[in-house]
Amino acid sequence: MSLPSIELFKQRFFDYSKRYQDIIDSDKFGALTHKIRHTERVLAVAEHIAQSIKLDGDLYLGAQSSALFHDCGRFEQYKQFKTFADRQSVDHGDLGVKIIREENFLAGLPDKLAESVIFAVSVHNKRMIPESDDKDGILFAQITRDADKLDILDFLSDYYVKRKAGLINPVYELFMEDKPEISESLCRSLLAGECGKYSDAKTLNDFKLTQIGLFYDINFPASFKITLEKKHLDMLLDSLPHEQFPVIKEIYGKVLNHAKSRAIL
Repeated sequence: MSLPSIELFKQRFFDYSKRYQDIIDSDKFGALTHKIRHTERVLAVAEHIAQSIKLDGDLYLGAQSSALFHDCGRFEQYKQFKTFADRQSVDHGDLGVKIIREENFLAGLPDKLAESVIFAVSVHNKRMIPESDDKDGILFAQITRDADKLDILDFLSDYYVKRKAGLINPVYELFMEDKPEISESLCRSLLAGECGKYSDAKTLNDFKLTQIGLFYDINFPASFKITLEKKHLDMLLDSLPHEQFPVIKEIYGKVLNHAKSRAIL
């Protein structure tokens, strides 16, 4: 059985996105346009990671497909709720699975491979990947989560630089309040080597700290190498009030050492 091409799947994704063209054209925040570009970048990074661990054939296509469709639930989420904050709307990973099945996006894939892709989409946004006998699904989820995080870090670290110049988009900040405060519970989690809970994030500074916590949930040496080369962590530190709150610098040092040690595995 010959496998469908990723180009076919891309066409299905872009055809689906065009159903939301009215929102894309009228939304002053450019939220869905951003998500389309995000998907393209996540796919490219996922391909790089997959190549770094020598995936090929159906596993390579599975990794590509998981990255391509990981955020397909975002379109309907934004249409209904005008936010990307899952806590205030709907779990976009679960919604994405529903849409993948309804739209038959994975038609042409063997059933087992398709279910592994669906598993990856369903868990890509969860706090942790749950235990599963679907080893391919876990692998696809790890690749997708890394690629997703790397693009988020890339985009937001650059956005925070622009923000200092007054270019503010509240959608990118999940409409968090910009207060001179940080969450003590979030800091404790990060110092303990944990990602930190989004539910502990109450301010924009907390939101940035959760992005530093993403480094604890990166899986592959290639991913760590990318983020260290792009200096995401340094850019996040510069955007935070680390002189007012010395614990931020302590967190930075701990996370940086972790990233460096994993990049050379």
